[in-house]
Amino acid sequence: MARIRAGGQQGGTDRTRLGSFYLRAVERPLLFLAGGTGLAPFLSMLEVLVRANSQQKVHLIYGVTRDLDLVQVDAIEAYAAKLPNFHVQ
Repeated sequence: MARIRAGGQQGGTDRTRLGSFYLRAVERPLLFLAGGTGLAPFLSMLEVLVRANSQQKVHLIYGVTRDLDLVQVDAIEAYAAKLPNFHVQ
């Protein structure tokens, strides 16, 4: 996954205190499960798919406790418009 890290370095992995997230070669439908700000790594993966003009099936299940906890709704909608096989629940 191509992504800009802090300090302007480009890398392939998003490392956090809780682990690392990366997008393997896409061969099967993808299922993303995210809650709250845990959406961030998946947005990076969606960007990679857009840049690759992917036709891959992607399903995002995004949950929050309160409406106030929703983040990046506009970004999710933009990816839905760019990726024909992207579905959000």
